[in-house]
Amino acid sequence: MNNKWQIIDSPGILDHPIEEMNTIEMQSICSFAHLDACILFFIDLSESCGYNIEDQISLLKNTKSLFKNKPIIIVISKSDIENLNNTDNVKKSLINNLLNEIKQLRIIEISSKNNYNTEELKKLACELFTEYKLKQNDSSDKINNILSRMHITTPNKRDNIKRVPVQKPTLMNDDNKLTAKDMQDECGGSGVF
Repeated sequence: MNNKWQIIDSPGILDHPIEEMNTIEMQSICSFAHLDACILFFIDLSESCGYNIEDQISLLKNTKSLFKNKPIIIVISKSDIENLNNTDNVKKSLINNLLNEIKQLRIIEISSKNNYNTEELKKLACELFTEYKLKQNDSSDKINNILSRMHITTPNKRDNIKRVPVQKPTLMNDDNKLTAKDMQDECGGSGVF
C-alpha cells in the first residue's frame, strides 16, 4: 500500500458561526474534520495579524471539536517580535489555560524572519503525525513502511542574495493607518476582500 502525505495551507478562518462562513472557510473546516492530519494552529502573540490573542484562542476552542484526537501543535509565530518569555502575564496565562484545557496540544515558538525553530517544527509535526498514524495502524510492517518513507528536506540556497521579510505597510498600525483587518471589514469581509 502506498500512502501519500500532503501538506495543506488552509486559508485563514474567522471566528464566526458556521452559518456566516463563506465557501472557502467551509472547505477549510471540512478538511479539518475529514482528513488524517497533524494540525498546526498559528497564534500571533504580537497581534500584528489584526486579531487579538483572545480572538485567536477563541477560534481554536470553537474548532477543536473538528480535530478529534488529531495531534495539534500551537505555533507561536513571529517570536522575534514577541514570544512567551517577553510577553505580558495576561497572554501567558491565556496560553497556559489553553494548554491545560486541551490535553493533546504541543507548543513551539518560531520566527520565519530569523528561521528560528522552523526545522524543529517540521520534525515535530512529522513525529506527531507518524505516532498518530501508527496508533491507527498497529502493525509493525506498516510502522517500518511509514518510517522508511519519511524524509525531511531543507531547500538549498540558490544564490547569495539576502532576502529580507517584507511587511505590507497596511499591516503596520500607526495612528491613522488602517490594518488589513480593518480594510477587510470595510470591503465586505473574508472571501470578498
